[in-house]
Amino acid sequence: MPDEYDAFPDDANEWRDTDGNEVGDNADTDDEADGMPDEWESQYGLNPLFDDARYDADRDGVSNLDEFENGTNPMNHPPSAPVLSFPGEEETVTSLTPELSVGEYEDPDDNYPLASIHWQISDNPEFTDPIADEIREDGFRSFTIPESRLTAESIYYWRVRFTDNQHESSDWSPIRLFKTPKVFHFDFAQGYDGWSGGFAEYPAGSEEFYELIWQRKILPDELRQEDESDNPQFGLYVSGLNHSDDLFMYIKKRLEGLSPNTRYHIIFKVKFGTNAPVGCMGVGGAPDSVYMKAGAIGIEPRSGTCACPLDGNYFMIPSGHYFMNIDKGNQSIGGTQALLIGNIGNGISDCSSKAYNYKILDNQSNPLEITTNHNGFLWLMIGTDSGFEATTSLYYTNIEIRLIEKGNIQVK
Repeated sequence: MPDEYDAFPDDANEWRDTDGNEVGDNADTDDEADGMPDEWESQYGLNPLFDDARYDADRDGVSNLDEFENGTNPMNHPPSAPVLSFPGEEETVTSLTPELSVGEYEDPDDNYPLASIHWQISDNPEFTDPIADEIREDGFRSFTIPESRLTAESIYYWRVRFTDNQHESSDWSPIRLFKTPKVFHFDFAQGYDGWSGGFAEYPAGSEEFYELIWQRKILPDELRQEDESDNPQFGLYVSGLNHSDDLFMYIKKRLEGLSPNTRYHIIFKVKFGTNAPVGCMGVGGAPDSVYMKAGAIGIEPRSGTCACPLDGNYFMIPSGHYFMNIDKGNQSIGGTQALLIGNIGNGISDCSSKAYNYKILDNQSNPLEITTNHNGFLWLMIGTDSGFEATTSLYYTNIEIRLIEKGNIQVK
């Protein structure tokens, strides 16, 4: 390089000073002084000898200099904004811990995969002080809202955005709102909570022979929940000896304060203690061949005597036998007014064990549809249909009822 063209005629290692800062380009880490190191510009295909700080190489609305300062790729397009899947717009979810979900991840730069998903849930569309604000790097396009964040009969807003592995974030998705259901909780720690019991499908006058009992009773030790007190803990105890091979034991409650003449989807969640082992031989049937039904009816469920067909089952009830005034089905088959939600097997395979264990049954995947009467109330019923010809004794401890006004509903 002739001296007349050499910015550093006395330095064999330098000959040009692009930014005029008296530091040769070979030693200068930012030749054109545009705020972006030459090495970084070369890494992403920018020109280290041209001041392109204000340019936007990938046309994503962020300048090259801002990309450098943000730690993002100046040649990377942001992912497409997520498409929200569930719940739908103004949909009522079926629980207070719903699972939200979004569609497929899409990015114009196919070689930059999804790195994280940002979920926000708020009780206002401005998302001030959101009730959930989490960035997940697990790759799952679904998010279950943790317990105790949502309240019943409320409206919430949610939005989501994707970020690729180059730290480039999409726009937020459009905001969508969802509603939470009516929720009723019942337990028997302090009293009967408005519930009562009854029995059907046995001969009238044989209550003592069938050893029929329903009462609020102290829980056995194996069902006692740990706490700091020595106070007794209670459940609603229902017990009977099934001589007829068809004994039905039930509890019921009238639920008020609903919208009149309105169709609802109803989900039951029943927690109870049972000592029926699984996989064992029994009298006339296995100890766990006792089937739990959950129903909601516009009239009070009652047992009575009559020689007439049982609704929908086409056989005669013997004269002087108690039967239900609703269609609950028979044993392992549900009816039009009561769904089968499972059996009472407690998960213990030791056939000699009489220990109680907790079990929870629900109809989350199969909501019951019911229409309230003109007064806005309905009757709830939970009962067991027995194929085990010996004693069945249960302790009901907690019952949760969720009601969703029927409309555009999707169960998750």
